Amino acid sequence: MSETPVPVEVVGSEGVRLRGLEWPVAGPPVVFVHDFGGDLDLWGPITAGLAGAGFRVISLELSGHGLSDGEPDPGSVARDIGVMVVQASRLWGPVGLVTCGESARGSVGTGAASGAPVHILISPPEMPVEFMKGGEKALRIIMAGGGDVEGHAAAKRAHDHLRGQRMLMTVSGASERGVALAGLRPSILEDMAQFFRLYLAPINMAWIARKEAEAKKPS
Repeated sequence: MSETPVPVEVVGSEGVRLRGLEWPVAGPPVVFVHDFGGDLDLWGPITAGLAGAGFRVISLELSGHGLSDGEPDPGSVARDIGVMVVQASRLWGPVGLVTCGESARGSVGTGAASGAPVHILISPPEMPVEFMKGGEKALRIIMAGGGDVEGHAAAKRAHDHLRGQRMLMTVSGASERGVALAGLRPSILEDMAQFFRLYLAPINMAWIARKEAEAKKPS
């Protein structure tokens, strides 16, 4: 199992190249997308930690962020995430998706039908109910700190209105948000890994089995 990341890029709309890092582990693929205004470095040890737990981690940067082309634009976040998921799932099958803040909002329209059936949303912002109901179905964990009153309320509303199965993960006593919340305790990373093992791995393995069966069919 390799845990050394290598550069990777996907080509977005109008030829914009979205760059990042891939941990080329032979395991289910998980795409990480940072919050608007940040870059992939904000994930710190979380991405490497999940790769160490047996997942192919692909951490990409939004347009105009880090080494990606283009200009920062809140209106392009959802489009960028859609491109990331479609291209990653074409290569490696159904992917898990980890987002935080504004990228969690941008992930609402990218679900199982687009190639990302399993999501973790960390500290999602307040979102209109009709917007959430108009998104794609996915199995989602919505994470928020128990000590963050406004953030927890926004997460609870996301839990109540996003399409598909949802679970609300409350980190007891925590007021942190985003990556700071996800990296607060080692047990949180363990919970993330277990969630993807239980729900993403079987879907991805079934996709691999279908591809292998198709390859064996006479041409």
